[in-house]
Amino acid sequence: MKQPASRFLLPISYLSILAGTCTLIGTSTNILVDSLYRQAGGPGFGMFEFSALGAVYVAIGGAYVHPRWHDAGLPRFEGWWGHAKDRRFLLEERFAGTGTAEAWQLSNPPIFAMAPLASSLDLFEEAGMDRLRAKSRLQAAYLEWLLEALCGERCSLLSPSASPMAASDCPKRS
Repeated sequence: MKQPASRFLLPISYLSILAGTCTLIGTSTNILVDSLYRQAGGPGFGMFEFSALGAVYVAIGGAYVHPRWHDAGLPRFEGWWGHAKDRRFLLEERFAGTGTAEAWQLSNPPIFAMAPLASSLDLFEEAGMDRLRAKSRLQAAYLEWLLEALCGERCSLLSPSASPMAASDCPKRS
């Protein structure tokens, strides 16, 4: 029986995002909480101290994307991208889901999820894309220099040089 790739790949994608909540470096929020806790005088968090809470998210998310619930008639947000492709333009009154985890996709992102993006775009505009790109190139060159300094001949970069500046010319940070 041939199954659509989305039946497996979308749940795996969703669960990998949720699994990121299980480690300190899995999400930017975990890193921020650790940083704020350290600034407040706490010892910080270990790599897997978020695992217990993250496991709850993964379990709930796993149940959420399990095929058993795809067409169970549960109340949910429904959107264009989750509608069956062959029925999208029929303008029917009822939602016809895809029958896979795709049915849970929304058409538009929630407004609260977009607020940080709007703030970031304002900061990008204020800084100027040329300056941001220059900083990005310097950071990439510094990473390249670090890898060469730490690994030497044991590793090699597969991508072209990160910047016009040679990694060997990258200044050391103090």
